[in-house]
Amino acid sequence: GVENLLAGDYGVERAEDGWLLLRRGAADKVLPDEFYDFARAVEPRPQHAMRLQFLQNKEPVLECLGFDLEYNARENTYEWTLYWRALQPLPPGLRLYPFYVDDATGQILEDTTLRPMIATVWVPPEQWQTSEIMVTRTLPWQVGSTFSLGLGVVQGADWQSADWQAVDQRLPIRVESSDPVVRLLEGDTWARLLHVDGYE
Repeated sequence: GVENLLAGDYGVERAEDGWLLLRRGAADKVLPDEFYDFARAVEPRPQHAMRLQFLQNKEPVLECLGFDLEYNARENTYEWTLYWRALQPLPPGLRLYPFYVDDATGQILEDTTLRPMIATVWVPPEQWQTSEIMVTRTLPWQVGSTFSLGLGVVQGADWQSADWQAVDQRLPIRVESSDPVVRLLEGDTWARLLHVDGYE
């Protein structure tokens, strides 16, 4: 990956807003802060605004400020954008868990286990500043035309050990406000945010 290149002969020639240009022999081995601008939102205006708080030790540590859901008719895919704010410094091992769920069976249709959100790969939540609003996007997914959006946050010793199936690792949720109707399920450990039936 990039870390291996930077540890070797390559250095940063230019980097901003998610774009990276490396050059053999360049002296700079550290990605500048501007590279991470792709994961920040200055003035977010989500389609579906909310304040969904995730709690640790009964204190809110993270807040989801809303989301957008975009449908690509040509590809028959959905892409989900979420807006976040850290309310205090976040611990390592925190995993954001957006997923698509089949309401009829309760089965998860797609999640970020095999295809993680790029923003959290480059800027994991423990690196988020409380003064910034962060943006995460799922990759485009084909999930059919009828489903619901589910959201939770899991705390593990590290990102890989954060297991969604371990309900005791999930952070409890509190709804401060929400434009869409939010249902909290399984002991308030995940939120059903939106039912989609032929959404376009």
